[in-house]
Amino acid sequence: MSRPLPRPTRVYNIQVKSHKMTIMHAGLPPTTKVAELKVETLSALRADVSQDALDVTAMEPPEFEVQTVEDFELCRIIKEKGKPTGTFEPLDSSKILRESGISGWETLCLQFRDRNTGDLIPIEYTLPPLYDEEEPVPEGDGKGKRKAAVAFDEPSPSSLTALLKNKSDVSVEIDDATLDF
Repeated sequence: MSRPLPRPTRVYNIQVKSHKMTIMHAGLPPTTKVAELKVETLSALRADVSQDALDVTAMEPPEFEVQTVEDFELCRIIKEKGKPTGTFEPLDSSKILRESGISGWETLCLQFRDRNTGDLIPIEYTLPPLYDEEEPVPEGDGKGKRKAAVAFDEPSPSSLTALLKNKSDVSVEIDDATLDF
């Protein structure tokens, strides 16, 4: 028995990422040409709000000068089993989105051209970490259920009522005043 074909995408929402910023193209019809997407991306790159986005004084990649749609390519991230491989495939500008092999919620990467040689500059892609550096990585102790620690700054009346029902000797401190029950 063969698998049914996936439903065709009615609207494309595409993120275009560079080394330092993300451009969101939302609500694109499937008949939009990749060349039109490049024009919209160029417009966003040249907008007043993104003037310093390609200033890479604090970043490693070389400085990019984007003047025309010929100065960059939109590239699809190649994935194996749903995970990025670190390789990229430029999209054909003459195709429409439906024919380009991308999904409805796709992330594309900008690949810039060297203005002197016309060659594409390799994309440096780093996978984001699964956990923030400040957050500890959760570790299981293998003992099953654990008690959750509960802390609150200001008790609500319902939490105080529940606390009073379960304990006979309770001391509650609120704003330097101590109430004993």
